[in-house]
Amino acid sequence: MNAVSIGFVCPACKGVLMEERDGLRCSACGERFPYLITGAIPNLTFPKQLPRETARHRQHFDDLSERYNNSIARLLQSNEVVFRRTLVQLLKLKPRSHVLEVGVGTGSNLPYIFESAEGVTVDGIDLSPRMVELCARHYLAQRQSPRLAVANAEYLPYPDEAFDAVLHFGFINEFDSPARGIAEMVRVVKPGGRVVISDDGIPSYLRGLPWAKALISANPSFGFDPPLDLLPASIANLEVRWFANVFYIISFSKTSSDSGGGGHL
Repeated sequence: MNAVSIGFVCPACKGVLMEERDGLRCSACGERFPYLITGAIPNLTFPKQLPRETARHRQHFDDLSERYNNSIARLLQSNEVVFRRTLVQLLKLKPRSHVLEVGVGTGSNLPYIFESAEGVTVDGIDLSPRMVELCARHYLAQRQSPRLAVANAEYLPYPDEAFDAVLHFGFINEFDSPARGIAEMVRVVKPGGRVVISDDGIPSYLRGLPWAKALISANPSFGFDPPLDLLPASIANLEVRWFANVFYIISFSKTSSDSGGGGHL
C-alpha cells in the first residue's frame, strides 16, 4: 500500500492516509474511511458520530439534494449568475490557483471557478454524501472536474496552507461550531490567500419588514448576523457586503501562517 498522493490527510489527527481496497486508512491513528459507492470518493467524515443537529442537517440536505438547485434559483431568481460570479471574483484567482470549495453541493459554483483563470484546480467537500454523488455524476465526463470528498467543514481533511483560496456558501450559520469551521478554512489557505464565506442573512435594518419577517419565520438563518466576531486576527482586506438583501458575503486575505487565533472553539 502506498500513501495517497491526492492531498488528503486524516481529519482526526492530520496523519498520512494510506490507500486500501475499499477506502483509506490513517497510518498514524488507524482510523478507516470508506469510499462512496459512486467512484473512489472517500467519506472522510469526522467525528464518525456527528452531533445530533449536524446529523439532522446532513439528512436534510441528502433529502433536498435533487431539489436544492431549484430552491436556490427561486430565491435568487435572475440574480443567480451574478451572485455566483461575485463570490468567485472575490477569490481573486490567478492562473493555476488551487481552490477548495467547502460545501460544494451539486457543483453549481464550479463552472464559474474553472472559467475564472487558466489552469485552476478545485477540491470540493460536502457533508452530504448525496450532494457529492450528484456533483460527481455531473462532472464525470467534463474536461475539468473537481476532486471530491465527503467531509465535515469543521474537520477539514487537508494539510495546513494547501490552497490558494477557499470558498464557502450556504451553511456556516448551521455549523455546530462556526468558529471551528472558520478556523479550519483559514488554516488550509496559504498566507496571502483569499477566503470568501457567504450564507443566509438579511441586514438588521430590514428585518422588521413583512417580507423579511416571513423569510426569517420560514428559516431563522435569515436573521443571523455575519460572524465577524469569529474571524482570526491574522487577516487583512476584510470586506462585508450583502447580496439581494438575503445573503451576506465576507471576504478577506490571510496575512500569516498563524491560523490559531480567532473565535472560541
